[in-house]
Amino acid sequence: MQADFLQTECFVLPFEEIHFRNFREQLDVHHGDVILTVLPVMQFYSTKLLSWPLTLDYMKLLPQTIAVSALHPLDPEQNLEFRVQWTALPSIEEPLPACRADVYQKGELRARVEVAFHQRQPRYKPHQFQAPKYANKENVSWTFEEDLKTSFLEVTGCEDPMYLSEEFSRAMGMSYPLFPDLLLLFRLWRWQQGHEDKKVKRIEVTLGQPALSSRTLNLYSNLVQDGVRGYLLDDLQRPIFEDFSIQWEMGRH
Repeated sequence: MQADFLQTECFVLPFEEIHFRNFREQLDVHHGDVILTVLPVMQFYSTKLLSWPLTLDYMKLLPQTIAVSALHPLDPEQNLEFRVQWTALPSIEEPLPACRADVYQKGELRARVEVAFHQRQPRYKPHQFQAPKYANKENVSWTFEEDLKTSFLEVTGCEDPMYLSEEFSRAMGMSYPLFPDLLLLFRLWRWQQGHEDKKVKRIEVTLGQPALSSRTLNLYSNLVQDGVRGYLLDDLQRPIFEDFSIQWEMGRH
């Protein structure tokens, strides 16, 4: 029998704790960009799992979709209050937790982060991906930046050998260490914010296969009403982001 449960918690962070000055400068993320709020939410998730019902097998869960909505720019002079709601179906067969974090400053809602999770699939049995057919497809190639990856892992305190050790990665069936999904999300944000006449209102990605370091990524995108939609493949045609959508603020494109 499945039963919903809801867990609500709040926490407050000084802005400088998500500022990460050197990391932000490397990413070329502006100090007021709400994309910065993703990191505290994901860190909160990873520390709170042990207090949840034991019927959830956390080791088999991966983020499936991540969405960030920008309502107002962040104020670097004010603390951030995160009001986080977690829901899940505590079923042994298919635990599907999801979270929504509303981010406030001085009582004003500034941003919203939403994350949904799915059951981990065997790495050696990825499901088939059918690339969408776009009428006007734009292709942008990305290469991995190891120094940026190193800075990201230091900032987040990540010590997972899947990201750090080539020997461990090979033992787990990977040809290279993994590249963090969240870092690619930041890069996607930076790619759109690079257009001077556009400002991102909302970004959402559907995660696919884990990105491997030392691989080239190919981003395919197509203009849609008030934004861009696309997907991200590596040079082996593995889907890294099966789908992404970026909505611009009205009147800024």
